[in-house]
Amino acid sequence: MDGTVASVLIGAALSRRINERLGMGRALVLTHSMLALAFGLLPTAMLGSTFFGFIVVVVSQAISNFTMPITNVAVMTLIQKATPSDMLGRITGAALPFVWGANALGPVMGSAIAAATSNVVAFLLASLLAGTAVVWILVGALHRLTDEVPEHLRVNA
Repeated sequence: MDGTVASVLIGAALSRRINERLGMGRALVLTHSMLALAFGLLPTAMLGSTFFGFIVVVVSQAISNFTMPITNVAVMTLIQKATPSDMLGRITGAALPFVWGANALGPVMGSAIAAATSNVVAFLLASLLAGTAVVWILVGALHRLTDEVPEHLRVNA
C-alpha cells in the first residue's frame, strides 16, 4: 500500500475522533489549512532533484488525502445537524452537487491555468483558494461550531 492510500485510510480512521475533539468548525479550519499547505508545497518540487520532487509530491498528496475524510465527515455532520430530517434529502441533494462539482471542476480549471501560465501559478492559486476558505470559515460563525448547530444557523422548515 502506498503512502497516499495509507493517509486517506488513516484520515478515515481518525475522522470521528478529530471531529469530536475539535468540533466541526475547527476540524474544517484544520483540514483546509492542511490543504493550503499541501498545495503550497507543490511548487517546491521543482527546486531539487527528481527524487526530491517525487517526495514533495507524495507528501503533498498524502496531506491532501488525509484531510478528505475528515472534511467530508465534518461537512456531512454539519448538513445533517442543521437540517430538519424531513428536508435532509432535498438539502443534501442540492448541496452535494456544488461540493462534488467543485471537486471535479478544480482539476480542469487548474490544468487550464497551468497551461496558460505555469504549474507554479496554478498550485499557488490553489493554495490561495484553500487559504481563502480558511478565512471564510474564521470570519463566519462556522469555526465556533462544536457538536451542535445553534438554532439561528439551522435550516427552517
